[in-house]
Amino acid sequence: NNNNNNNNNDGDNRSRTTATANSLRRDKDPSILPQSLLKKYCSYAKSRCRPVLQPSEYDRILKLYQALRQEASISHGMPVAVRHLESVVRMAEAHARMHLRDAVAEADVDLAIKMMVASFIESQKFSLQQVLERRFKRFLALSSDFHAVLLQLLQQLLRRRVHERALTEAEG
Repeated sequence: NNNNNNNNNDGDNRSRTTATANSLRRDKDPSILPQSLLKKYCSYAKSRCRPVLQPSEYDRILKLYQALRQEASISHGMPVAVRHLESVVRMAEAHARMHLRDAVAEADVDLAIKMMVASFIESQKFSLQQVLERRFKRFLALSSDFHAVLLQLLQQLLRRRVHERALTEAEG
């Protein structure tokens, strides 16, 4: 019985240590959201957002599906099924929902397509993977990748400026 109490105390200590570490990380980096806020955000997005895919985006996804099926039959690799097509639609809608959008944007579809193509390539024989990466490279590179890098650089610059300003005010 005493051993069970020690195990429970160890679990409590670990959870307190983890909570303290998370709190310290949040204090250092304000971009880390508290878990309670993240849960509320997810609840809100699930209940309020129903993004709609535009017909032109369905066409893009269908063309990708056809290209992947054709490539799979030529290379005798793992086939692509209709459920894969449906998963691209769900991923695009989920990405739009994360951003609280009513419509699925081109960037949402691009991201879903990139994930599907990367997954398709990974599922193929190793000898085919490099060939497939070259054939499908237009789907693997996103224009938004550049924007994400730029955003990260701007955030770093802003944090540095805020830190410098705080040091200057503390000295003066």
